[in-house]
Amino acid sequence: MNSFINRNCILIVQEIENHPDSIIDKIKNCFESINIIYINSTIQLQNFKEKPLFDEKWLLLFENIYIFEQVYKSMDLRTVFPVFLTHKVSDRDILKDLLNTANIPYYIFTNPFTKEDATKLILDLAPSTINSIMVNRILSKTGVSPKRITEAIMIMDSVGYTVSNINKYLDKNVFVNTSDVLDALLHHTKMTKTKYKAVLNYLMIYRNSYKSYIKKELLKEIELYIHVYNDILNGIHMQKGVQEYIKSVDSLTNYKYMHILELFEYKSINQLKVVRGFIEQSNFLQFINFL
Repeated sequence: MNSFINRNCILIVQEIENHPDSIIDKIKNCFESINIIYINSTIQLQNFKEKPLFDEKWLLLFENIYIFEQVYKSMDLRTVFPVFLTHKVSDRDILKDLLNTANIPYYIFTNPFTKEDATKLILDLAPSTINSIMVNRILSKTGVSPKRITEAIMIMDSVGYTVSNINKYLDKNVFVNTSDVLDALLHHTKMTKTKYKAVLNYLMIYRNSYKSYIKKELLKEIELYIHVYNDILNGIHMQKGVQEYIKSVDSLTNYKYMHILELFEYKSINQLKVVRGFIEQSNFLQFINFL
């Protein structure tokens, strides 16, 4: 890591969320904690013109591409080491174009999520009593996906770790995602009875994790919907062009954008805001009864 830090460059790190062997953690270990700064606004950069105590540079961690676009030309790479963490190939490509145009040196580090990483994640999340047969059976159901692995482990925590339970519950539940749950809550016209039943089954298995996981994920998802609604109403998506717009919004994919457009036809932004308020205030019983 020191070789990157001493090169006076910007480092772009591409890795999936919840990576059990995150390169960001390794980078942070090279700095004193007081010299690690998460950049959430442009104002913060005014404070890092001089070298910090105990380290040669400040570590500046970015995840917001809009903030980065406003400040990347003014950063002094002799006193700061900027690291941009992205989970999307589209963000990586935007950053490359920006830095190439400005002739600013950068490196890209891609941190793959391998089967070994997936196994490690399962062992980190599951109880110590889990055996290799169960680990391999879970992987056969989830694939090498940290999100699906996390969901699978939460289900197994509820029903108990046996091979028969893995076969019984993961096939039905692990592929229900946050968008499916939100569709059920919004009474999406294209939701099938089969999917609706799968969502209900998923929620019942997950009921003990409603507050700690489902609720938070639903709020992130509906915030994304409201954000896109606002941009549609203000014409921003047309100003940028649809593909460029999708690339510019975190967690937005082509599929999800089209899905939100379908919803836009019959649900207003005020209805989404009411649903957001309900999610914020709800407990599990209130939520399940609303469905």
